[in-house]
Amino acid sequence: MVISGNRSLNVWVVGSSLIKGASNRALTRPDGNNLGLSRHGISIQWIYLSGMKIEDVKYTIEHMKTFNSHPDYLILQSGISE
Repeated sequence: MVISGNRSLNVWVVGSSLIKGASNRALTRPDGNNLGLSRHGISIQWIYLSGMKIEDVKYTIEHMKTFNSHPDYLILQSGISE
């Protein structure tokens, strides 16, 4: 992926406690929770709800859009508990 100019990309990673675990592990890595992608103009936002089910996804995303700029990419994990 090539990002031209000063444009940055906003990536949301949304899901259950699996995403929380991934976020916590990323914090311990040398490049942090942005997975080293900030040097390429990519910002990652980790959004999780323990036990998230597919019916929680719409509310969670709508809530996040109220307070944040919309994502360029959305990575979704849901339904592991169903």
